[in-house]
Amino acid sequence: MAAVDMATVIEDVEADRWWFFLTNVSNPNPKPNPGAYLDLGPRTETPPIEELDAILKAHGLTSFFGGWRAVRGEPGERSRATRVTTIESAKKMEELAATRKADDAASSHRSAINATTGFAVAGAVALFVSVFDLPIGYYSFLRLAILVICVVLMVLTARANAAGWFAGLIPAAILWNPLAPIYMARSDWLLVDLAGGAFFVGLAIWSGRRLSSP
Repeated sequence: MAAVDMATVIEDVEADRWWFFLTNVSNPNPKPNPGAYLDLGPRTETPPIEELDAILKAHGLTSFFGGWRAVRGEPGERSRATRVTTIESAKKMEELAATRKADDAASSHRSAINATTGFAVAGAVALFVSVFDLPIGYYSFLRLAILVICVVLMVLTARANAAGWFAGLIPAAILWNPLAPIYMARSDWLLVDLAGGAFFVGLAIWSGRRLSSP
């Protein structure tokens, strides 16, 4: 059989019959393929999709791109057409689509891991730097920065189903939030900053190891 890319079922109102055609619409002068048209006989209704698909399958073809659709302008206004491809090609396209979907999922997973690692490292650096005697403006900035980092990491760890890390971020967000600031002695903040930095280091290490896990 010649190359086929279109299947059409046409209602011949004058002859009171239905015809099934396989054609190559890529051809400038498309004609039915020899042996690829069938007289479906008189019908009161449009031939069911199941029957049309069975005819395609008998020719090693299958419909795609939305399946069977109405053909406007044809006599009877009940004719249908669909783009077709070989069953083998359809399977290859499905496999390719599945591969692309898996690749997209893997890429999204890697991006989430990299984001988690990056924000955790940023939080650790910001807190470790804060142990030095810096201008008051830095500590005001630190509160806002840690709050933002915690919120972002809470979203990322929730998506990763990492309940432990998620829970650990809650007190961190409360401690450094600038909206209802918590005050304590400089010596106490030193210990809290070091502990917070260590927490973010642990989170970054955990996140980085996920890249090598299946």
